[in-house]
Amino acid sequence: MREVFLGKPWHWVVVVCVAGLLWWAGAGKAHVIHFNSFLVALAVGSFAVIVLILKKHKPGEQVTREPLLPDDEEDTEHEQEDVRF
Repeated sequence: MREVFLGKPWHWVVVVCVAGLLWWAGAGKAHVIHFNSFLVALAVGSFAVIVLILKKHKPGEQVTREPLLPDDEEDTEHEQEDVRF
């Protein structure tokens, strides 16, 4: 399962919580009735989640399915491809 759901389990808990809060705000029509408060809460919440994830991230952790190629290897790989139409 770790290959399918990359990231730490608490990242997925945050995603579920944020989705639940957005659903709750949408069901209560907060995005219409209390638009300014909704936008402020959305901005503050987004900023908090991003800061939390960046603070907890350790250098070298896998964040993509496949390893990223350094820029010089990526360029040579594309140059070697034979494109035929």
